[in-house]
Amino acid sequence: MNISVVIPVYNVARFLPTCLDSLCAQTFRDWTCLLGDDGSDDGSSDICREYAAHDARFTVRRTENCGAYAARNIGLGWAKGDAIYFCDSDDILHPELLSRLVTALESHPADFSYVDAVEFPEDGKPECRLPSEEPTIVDNVFALYARQKCGLALWHCLFLRVALEGLSFASLDRKSGV
Repeated sequence: MNISVVIPVYNVARFLPTCLDSLCAQTFRDWTCLLGDDGSDDGSSDICREYAAHDARFTVRRTENCGAYAARNIGLGWAKGDAIYFCDSDDILHPELLSRLVTALESHPADFSYVDAVEFPEDGKPECRLPSEEPTIVDNVFALYARQKCGLALWHCLFLRVALEGLSFASLDRKSGV
């Protein structure tokens, strides 16, 4: 299995190197990263280009600022991997995250696997540790929500690409707010 990692990027220069370094440190190596630069003006674009110049697994596409959903849709359109992982540009991935998600997904017939996350304050020191539980497999996301087992977010999940075919993220119109 190979993974397409989709990261929307907008004015996150102070977080982005740590995020991308944590991706490079993954024990699972069969991934490509699609950086959707959403019109950054704080140096994030330079960081994206620098990683792409030094590691062929990174690809950058710069667009006019349209929001994270639009950047994710662009990345979703680029994705060629068997599975897709949506990462936020301020995330720090445990080195075994992708490996554990892939192992869980390959060992069960499901459309995605997920893990819990550790959050930390912006002014605090990040604590990178594995969650206490192994990745979870679910066949039906609605049943998962009904049982209130997790606050499911994109960055918790590894999705089979075929499960996302034909889907896109809805975005808010910046002018009208709808």
